[in-house]
Amino acid sequence: RAGLVEGIFRDTPVLPVHLDSSGLECYICDDENLDEGSDCHEQFRYDCTSYAKNFKPTELIFCRTMRKRVNSYTITKECISEQDHYRVFPLRQYSFDEEECDFIEMDGNELAYCLCQKNFCNAKNIVDQFVDFEEVSRKFLL
Repeated sequence: RAGLVEGIFRDTPVLPVHLDSSGLECYICDDENLDEGSDCHEQFRYDCTSYAKNFKPTELIFCRTMRKRVNSYTITKECISEQDHYRVFPLRQYSFDEEECDFIEMDGNELAYCLCQKNFCNAKNIVDQFVDFEEVSRKFLL
């Protein structure tokens, strides 16, 4: 079954996007029935500006990659507000520093996510995003 995002954009022509300098751009996709290390079959560039307009100007907006396991894996890449993210995931006990990845079990399902705030920072698969996050975190600990 094609992912939701893929189904919506399959026949949509790709147009160049001109951004406000404050806009965050992320990759978006939604695919299911994947293996643990898989990524979406197709990703789309998305300007998060229109999404961000639903929130106060002070609301943090992230690019998020999320992997959920219920028998097989589902990968979702999207723009997400801080408040919407923490409706699902536990609030972190430390300040956000460019990137955050975590893995939790909730209601018997495995959930992994990575948040970031640079344009197209969610391009890599979630395993590689975790590796990058661990490398950066280790440098701060040294």
